Amino acid sequence: MRPSTDTKITMKTIADDTYFGILDITDPDEPGIVLDAIIYNLNTILIPYLRNTPTWVTVTEPELAENIRHKFLTSITQYSEFLSGKVTHITSTLGLHYC
Repeated sequence: MRPSTDTKITMKTIADDTYFGILDITDPDEPGIVLDAIIYNLNTILIPYLRNTPTWVTVTEPELAENIRHKFLTSITQYSEFLSGKVTHITSTLGLHYC
């Protein structure tokens, strides 16, 4: 899955431009790394892909399809924002900090 087909995939950008169904958790001991990886994938891969690909809604009525698409994109964007807020909340509550 790619957020946009306008850019060329290269060895340097393949990890940022393509989603293979895995999360990049380089340092599992880093506070909040799992949520950060999920938020990153949502914001850089999944949400842009859904915005740039109108055919993922398979309803035949164009107006209904656009309504479904809009509601889903709004919900998933709000979910991403919710997760971002939770990372901040958990970090401040537990007194965690990035080194």
